[in-house]
Amino acid sequence: MPGLDFFNEARKRFGFLMCEQDLQACQFYLLSGLFYAEALRPIDWWAMLSKASACSAYFWNK
Repeated sequence: MPGLDFFNEARKRFGFLMCEQDLQACQFYLLSGLFYAEALRPIDWWAMLSKASACSAYFWNK
């Protein structure tokens, strides 16, 4: 699958920021969800989009 090596490297680097609730984390979750949607992985897509939604709601309400 094209882009999988790049995506896996990005996931490794983002591991330290998984507990953050900032704009960068929201973008990561959203872009990960888009990648999973293109890879036809609906469960992972839904998980990333729900995390992006929760993260953005927290970010805009603090």
